[in-house]
Amino acid sequence: MKKVLHVIRGFNNGGTEKYVMNLLKNTYKEYENILLVYENINYYKKELKNMNITTIIIEPPKKIGFIKSVKKIRSIIKENDIDIVYSYTHYNSSIVMLSAYLEHVNVRITHSHRSSSEQSINPIYLMYIIFNKILINIFCNKRLACGKKAGRSLFYKKYKIINNGIEIEKYKYNEEVRNKCRKELNIESNCNVIGMIGRLDINKNNIFFIKVFEAYLKRNSNSKLIIVGDGEQDSKLKEYVNDKKIADKVLFLGKRNDVDKLYNVFDLFALTSKKEGLPYVLLEAQANGLRCLVSDSVDKEANISNKNVYLSLSDDYEKWCDEIDKNINKRDNNIKNIISNGYSLSDSVNEVKKIYESIN
Repeated sequence: MKKVLHVIRGFNNGGTEKYVMNLLKNTYKEYENILLVYENINYYKKELKNMNITTIIIEPPKKIGFIKSVKKIRSIIKENDIDIVYSYTHYNSSIVMLSAYLEHVNVRITHSHRSSSEQSINPIYLMYIIFNKILINIFCNKRLACGKKAGRSLFYKKYKIINNGIEIEKYKYNEEVRNKCRKELNIESNCNVIGMIGRLDINKNNIFFIKVFEAYLKRNSNSKLIIVGDGEQDSKLKEYVNDKKIADKVLFLGKRNDVDKLYNVFDLFALTSKKEGLPYVLLEAQANGLRCLVSDSVDKEANISNKNVYLSLSDDYEKWCDEIDKNINKRDNNIKNIISNGYSLSDSVNEVKKIYESIN
């Protein structure tokens, strides 16, 4: 049985972690998977234990430096007799790929899951980016990306797109689940509900859409905004809605393990990230049939339904409100489009398995 070392910064409830978990769930019987992280694992613990996934936590490169990180990862590769190294750490994949190369690992995979803007950053950080990208492109021999934007953010050479496959049946719209969940959340059947799902950080830019929603309430007061997820912006966002006296209209649900059910509650989905690759939540929302209001910083390859609305973060709130009015309470059947575009989970996993076996 081949051994695969997966290297990821942390293991929370983000899109990259979801990709890794889906891959582990569908390969753990065929490959011995080992998870190397730089932060304590505080999500998916039960699932990892059930699959007998070995987890290793080391100090991040930012703390111990480039050379010590290379030495540490090399020792882990050697001690565990690793056959395949798979890195999801974006620019820090340079450290992982160099380590794997020096230990003569034949399959060295770097997977880009996010887009990046290299404008308006300081020269030192730009040099750091360039240096790491050069090393990645030299030492990895399998370059993967979730979409074109993500691929261009990391690779100079040719890369392969691996779609963020989802369990399609799990996200299909269900009226019964909708009614049950709305009752549990004390939401009336005729209330307009807009949903946001993801980590509450600066990049996800939830504050922007909260302000859009604040403006929309002046048009339709019988509306609610549901925000699912947690993160460093949690208290600031709650403080804002309290100050604006709209706390009764904005529900913060925190971490949830039933997001597949919550999509049924929504009448519209919103994603206002400042930068994003090809996010799972957009695929899941479209599988549920929801119209999606999205910032134009998000990769348009995610527009599987051809019904997503892309707007600039510089557009005024009223323009966003106009699009809410046009698209709320409209559900489409997007399942055929999702399958035909190769976004089923089984298709994605099979593509990775081919890569695992491509180099002896």
